[in-house]
Amino acid sequence: MTRLAEVSPGSLEAYRALAAVALAAQDYAEAESHYGKVLEIEPRDQEAHERLAMARKGRRREDQQHRRRRKG
Repeated sequence: MTRLAEVSPGSLEAYRALAAVALAAQDYAEAESHYGKVLEIEPRDQEAHERLAMARKGRRREDQQHRRRRKG
């Protein structure tokens, strides 16, 4: 999937597509990375800001679950 970004480096639409797929797959770290690229290209992209927040929230939730598993 990252090949899309290799073929179209700097492509806003490529990063949006990669980010959306990663978020749907609950690959929050990857989604954060790609939404970050979207925002580097288009800092005022409100949807990217919202989806980045969703990815960060998902990643925090995963981190909390991992910590709970290690404790008990």
